[in-house]
Amino acid sequence: MANKPRNTNGGHVYTFGGHNYPSVTTVLSKTQSKEDNTYLEKWRKTYKDPNFKNAEDYTEYTSIRGVLVHYNILNSVVGVVLDPSELPPISKWWHRREMLIKDIDKSKDLWRDLDLKLKYPLFAETPVYHPEMRYAGTPDLVGKMDNELVLIDLKTSSGIRDHHLIQIGAYAQILNRNNPNKIKTGYLVYLHPKFKKAILCEVSGQDLKDQTEEFNERLSRFWKIPGVKREYGLL
Repeated sequence: MANKPRNTNGGHVYTFGGHNYPSVTTVLSKTQSKEDNTYLEKWRKTYKDPNFKNAEDYTEYTSIRGVLVHYNILNSVVGVVLDPSELPPISKWWHRREMLIKDIDKSKDLWRDLDLKLKYPLFAETPVYHPEMRYAGTPDLVGKMDNELVLIDLKTSSGIRDHHLIQIGAYAQILNRNNPNKIKTGYLVYLHPKFKKAILCEVSGQDLKDQTEEFNERLSRFWKIPGVKREYGLL
């Protein structure tokens, strides 16, 4: 049985069958370009918003918001209660509860208005892994739409990011490991509370293959980082 991911100095780590696997997000984070790192550093230093003390304060809020939006929407879709122990401690968000409730309600409205015709089987927040390529992750939702099994990842950011697309490719590769035709389409669903409508980004066909190839190239670079193989038990 797979463990939930845990945090280490190397990022998020999953354990399957006694072996450790880096998460998809860890692989992508550790292989960001210098340009991306420079941009993020500049953004942190120049960020200003009267509602937040600094960029770190804002980032913590959006992270908590994302977790709570996922928790609410996935519970409503799948009809089972996810583990509440994974929710952020109240002490971290209670002072902004009114803002959070408003943002969560708006994101739920965006999801409902999208009116995706999802049918069973539905699987939410289920950890998966690729034993040969040695990585793992937790797709938000897998279900049937128009008689096709699709992969759905929810996002609460304000726009499409390259690494979100690559995530879809990485998850599809795991899910297609024993059946290459199982997942042909993935969707990124953007539910930022300031949106008037949700953004639905389809990743399929050659685009899905390209995103998978991009992830595999990043994974190859990840395993070349000094100390990584030893950390994950490959040396």
